[in-house]
Amino acid sequence: MKTMTAILRWMGGVLGVLGVLGVGRWVVAFGLGFLLVGGVGMGMTPEEVAEEIKQCTVRVVTLDKENKILGHGSGFFISNQGHVATNRHVIEAAKRVVVLFCQGDRVFFREAVVVGKGEPVDLAILKIDPISSAKVVKICTAELVAAQAVMSVGFPGAIDVIDSWATFEGVDINKRTGEGRITSPEAKADFTPAVFSGAVAKCEVEDGAKWVLHSAKVSGGNSGGPLIDADGRVCGINTQNIAAGKAGTDYPRSIHASELVNLARTHSIALGGVSASKVAPAGSLSRVQLGLFMALGLFSVVLFLMVLRKPREVMVNAMTKLVRPQRAVVPLVGRGGERGPVPAPVRGSSGSGAMRLRGRDLQGKAFSLGFGEEDFRRGGGRLVIGRNGDLSQLILAHDSI
Repeated sequence: MKTMTAILRWMGGVLGVLGVLGVGRWVVAFGLGFLLVGGVGMGMTPEEVAEEIKQCTVRVVTLDKENKILGHGSGFFISNQGHVATNRHVIEAAKRVVVLFCQGDRVFFREAVVVGKGEPVDLAILKIDPISSAKVVKICTAELVAAQAVMSVGFPGAIDVIDSWATFEGVDINKRTGEGRITSPEAKADFTPAVFSGAVAKCEVEDGAKWVLHSAKVSGGNSGGPLIDADGRVCGINTQNIAAGKAGTDYPRSIHASELVNLARTHSIALGGVSASKVAPAGSLSRVQLGLFMALGLFSVVLFLMVLRKPREVMVNAMTKLVRPQRAVVPLVGRGGERGPVPAPVRGSSGSGAMRLRGRDLQGKAFSLGFGEEDFRRGGGRLVIGRNGDLSQLILAHDSI
């Protein structure tokens, strides 16, 4: 995929240079098309996908009536109006719920209200004052298949060394604005989601709800965080582990994203984006990419035909831009070696001999240039014809020739 992207960008650059040289504006457009497909048509890497989803993921903190921390989980933005999805069990016993979101060195903290709960599905939707810089996820409702790549994202408590995030250690807080600024490198990790890769094992239905069994690590604190596919879309909500005592080892389970879509529609919440398309196999092209390649292929045929129609004119015009005459008036070197000014362009006969070049300039007027064996003998067996007086023995002075 990266190789294909590099090839397309190289082709776009070459065509762009030809366009600048004068082959045609349509070649510039063609080159830009290759650059477009090479730049945005080939999808994102797993690293880029992970960075994107971090900009949508939050830590959900629950408090008791005395404002002491009960626990925490994860969540993610599902609308531009400040709606956050999480698990119902994360917020069920809370008197207050606070959402923490980090972007760069800024930390936002917003009090949340519960606007929807799933029954019996373990889902909940919170509402906070919108954070303008936060990104919203796209949700995928397509059926998942075994071995499909997925990533779990969230704040697993198992890797919180200490609960420094709970005391905002290393963060300069402004309670009036509901945000703070990270002042120490150590504090950055407290507010950065963790990402673990894995694969789908299978999908199943239990108690009327759809579940996804997979191998992307989750632990306490991941609950309510997103499970994403290779395109960065939320395909599940991380909810629980099947206990090792039952299965022999821990297996993460996530609620299928279609259950979240149903809950949001029940409460008339407009989601940021929903897709029912499956992830394209590695190395394949999406419909948009295929359409772009077909358009560029058609354009390449037209380009070939146009160049084939007047190949000499195309090449001469391109080379003209590269090699320009150094003087406005160029001399003609005749058989006797005398030099004299020649008006441009050459319109009539110039010299005589067994060989003659004929053509027409841009105005359609004929020109003719004759030469013979004597010219070749004086040149040591060669005869240079061109527009540069310092390099040529016979001169064609007009730019169109």
